Amino acid sequence: MWGLYLFAFFLPLEDIIGRVELGFLGGVKLLGVLIAGALVLKVLADTRGFGSLVKNILTPISLSAFLFIVWSLISVLWAPNPAWAFVRVSTYVGLFIVMQAVGLLKREHVKRMWELLLVGAALSVPLGFILPPPSEMLAASGRFTSGGQDPNDYANLIVVVLGVVFYGILTFRTEVRGRLWRFALLSSALVAMAAVPLSLSRTALINLLAIVLASFLLRRAVKSVIRLAVFVALTLVFVVLLFPGFTEQMVQRYSTLQELRQEETWAGRIDIWRAAVMVFTERPLTGVGAGNFAFVSPNYSYHAALIAATREDGGGGVAHNMFLSVLAETGVIGFLLFGTLLLSAYASAWRLIKRGENLGYGLLIGLIAYTIAGLTLTWEYVKVPYLLYGSLLALGVGGRKRA
Repeated sequence: MWGLYLFAFFLPLEDIIGRVELGFLGGVKLLGVLIAGALVLKVLADTRGFGSLVKNILTPISLSAFLFIVWSLISVLWAPNPAWAFVRVSTYVGLFIVMQAVGLLKREHVKRMWELLLVGAALSVPLGFILPPPSEMLAASGRFTSGGQDPNDYANLIVVVLGVVFYGILTFRTEVRGRLWRFALLSSALVAMAAVPLSLSRTALINLLAIVLASFLLRRAVKSVIRLAVFVALTLVFVVLLFPGFTEQMVQRYSTLQELRQEETWAGRIDIWRAAVMVFTERPLTGVGAGNFAFVSPNYSYHAALIAATREDGGGGVAHNMFLSVLAETGVIGFLLFGTLLLSAYASAWRLIKRGENLGYGLLIGLIAYTIAGLTLTWEYVKVPYLLYGSLLALGVGGRKRA
């Protein structure tokens, strides 16, 4: 439990924590080992825990995730760079273990995990003004980020967390005990939300507005929809007043959304998306191999070739779209398994809502935010969706008796 709490709390700072080397294990890997060890101990010591684990593994979410990992492992056989494929598969295995560990949590612990993730996101904002940018190019761009992450990844992670906590916890007064803790969570939400406009991530801003619209269309907790819309407006006003010199840069950046047909607006993504489609059409059934699109993309994309020229490993650009990435790397078979995983998660969240589970509503909004982010980011192997999947397992199969 505590390992998962730490894992969630430090997630917005994962690139910084990952640089802490403890022999073979870095900071994030060490947390992963602790989580895996705790999962094994729980299963061995608690027969009910073992039974819950078996039930969780037999759910469509777990089965589709497992089969996707197996297929990704098989793709090592034809991947032009097997080492990169093994790295990607090992990432998937680690995330699967984290997902199963979250799936064994009690409901109250799932809720606390997401609350701590929001607090960690809020604390990462002031740290972003202290910690150096991850690259000189990013420093020159003037875009805000924290934890050594790409601004787009960082800002969209915050949107996902805001969606889960705001709509799954803060929306319902019965979910937060104590006015002080509620004030702390609301304050954390406001501080974390400020990172979205500061990051100049157009995807994250659209994503933030999209979850407001999605919650309105779902016609649930309309007051909370209005409240979040007010929060977004207050955040924008707060950023403009506190960072007046940043306002012009923000307006210039977001005004490019009016020029969607221009290649410059997409920062080379159209060229890379075209390359991903070409890779897929050449190997539609199997793909080029897990984690190998960046290896082959310089052969198909001018923009990827420019990136490869600046990297020591010769890797080019990632697909900047998790669906195109999965198609290019694992073909139709992998895409169907990945799509089944995502659709199973949506179905599970919807069943929880029908059952009257408040957290299910937040997890559904979080899934929507994750999916939108994945349209411009290579997010099939990031950590936050596996926290969503694990939370759905905890509240679904085994959560009824452990709530």
